[in-house]
Amino acid sequence: MLELDGVTVRFGDVVAVREVSLTVAEGELLMLLGGSGSGKTTTLETINRLVEPTEGTVRLRGEDVRALVPHELRRRIGYCFQGTGLFAHLTVAENVGITPRLLGWPPERVAARVAELLELVELPAELAARLPDQLSGGQAQRVGVARALAAEPELVLFDEPFGALDPITRESLQASFTRVRRETGLTGVFVTHDVIEALTLGDRVAVLRDGALVALGTAAALRESDDPYVRKLLDAPRRALGALA
Repeated sequence: MLELDGVTVRFGDVVAVREVSLTVAEGELLMLLGGSGSGKTTTLETINRLVEPTEGTVRLRGEDVRALVPHELRRRIGYCFQGTGLFAHLTVAENVGITPRLLGWPPERVAARVAELLELVELPAELAARLPDQLSGGQAQRVGVARALAAEPELVLFDEPFGALDPITRESLQASFTRVRRETGLTGVFVTHDVIEALTLGDRVAVLRDGALVALGTAAALRESDDPYVRKLLDAPRRALGALA
């Protein structure tokens, strides 16, 4: 489905991503895990050409994304990020339905898709007519997920979508997200700095440090890693709990 082959991104003298190579299979959720400045979001943004690689290639279904017109590529890829990015002047229904409308879907199909997605992300139908500033943070983030899925994209990118939420709301949304994955079979790449989120939500985890890929595997495989950075990263939640004891 998705392949990154030797992707490097430089901003002047700064190397933000260093020769990252990985693949994402159909129906797989790959987590990009690492600390601040590890290159997670920049790597993610090379996929939909928000950032152009300095070197290397990104392929979607075998096709070099540089051969695609950016706005057409982005209509094939859903995008959900921290803070939702909802349009303040549009209702919930209009926000969710915006990409299908741009693609020329008939109004009745758009309306049916919006209703289907609000139910999928566990939002009551009466919220469809509200504006974003009338929603709670958790509700707004659910709308963001629904919007990312609206046009039935081939791939969905998630950039720390639950990072700004309180722990209880975040846990609820993670549970809902797992159910959405199960029901839709989505293929995705999900950026997070939260170790527990990475290990519990994804099929595999790619660990980045200073722009380089240092480990890639299932949660079980990473727990067996002898890489010092990976071990320190995975031990962080345990150390935090120990400090409270």
